[in-house]
Amino acid sequence: MIMEPHLALAILLPARWRKPMEIVAPLWLRGALAAAKKLFDWHVPSCTADTLAAFISEGHLGRHVRKMTHLYERRRTLLVTGLRGEFADELSVVPAVAGLHMTALTRNNIDIDGWLARARLKEVEVRSLQRFATGRTKLRGLVFGYGAIDEGDIGQGLARLADALKP
Repeated sequence: MIMEPHLALAILLPARWRKPMEIVAPLWLRGALAAAKKLFDWHVPSCTADTLAAFISEGHLGRHVRKMTHLYERRRTLLVTGLRGEFADELSVVPAVAGLHMTALTRNNIDIDGWLARARLKEVEVRSLQRFATGRTKLRGLVFGYGAIDEGDIGQGLARLADALKP
């Protein structure tokens, strides 16, 4: 199991590499993680565990993480630059240092639902911040995912989004 590094969690390695149910996690989270692992994955097939262990020990996971970190950083930079340029009057990018999504808050009273509906017609998928709210909030904005878009498509997507801004 690979968890988020900002949660200070470690990979659960095959049993021969660790003590039974050893989980490196914050103390307050260990019980819940152990219970979840036992409930959902009480037994890992040896072939799967051996393959994952080799993948990690041979450095493939580390190389993949480093490669993807740089790729996502470039995508994020392209998106931020585009938003701060093309949409400077409409959106304010929320600073973030991690993740595959970013948020931009609206600067004025934009019809977000209408804008996003027109964007979908142009094959651009962006989410309203309201969709992720657990209650009532006055914050209005957009959530952009950049994990699955090619770098070359970001500019074209932003151009289509700008075109969709016009009613």
